[in-house]
Amino acid sequence: MDGVLADFFGDWAKLAGKKYWFEINDPVSSINQIKSVEDFWINLPLLPNAKKLLSTIKGRYSILSTPLANDPNSIPQKKAWVAKHLEFFPPKKIILSHDKAKYAINKDGTPNILIDDYGVNIDKWISAGGIGIKHKDYKLERSVSFMSQFKLN
Repeated sequence: MDGVLADFFGDWAKLAGKKYWFEINDPVSSINQIKSVEDFWINLPLLPNAKKLLSTIKGRYSILSTPLANDPNSIPQKKAWVAKHLEFFPPKKIILSHDKAKYAINKDGTPNILIDDYGVNIDKWISAGGIGIKHKDYKLERSVSFMSQFKLN
């Protein structure tokens, strides 16, 4: 969700007083600052290509997102964000977990596909038997091309 559909990094940078997230000098303190913003998660904007990305998916999909540790607003607001911003194509399920890789394969052994912006998540997902697609909003066409190999569009 964050970095794929929601502009987490843009709003995080603004909160830290920076133009870009990679300019943040102390990411740990800055991440902790998010916890003091009561409506941070619910107000994240859609990324510019989020609707285009979702439009390439035929059928049903789920949201798998990691909640921010020790942030009581993270889980309820992420769920509310999905309801607010994805009403045009709602997911069948919202899963909030710190261990994404445990969802890499179905009970019958078939792999699930993860579209994520964080390479570590993709690597763990693939190691657990799933199919990983590393996505950046500005590289939509690359993601769509890769997805076409798996009949997602």
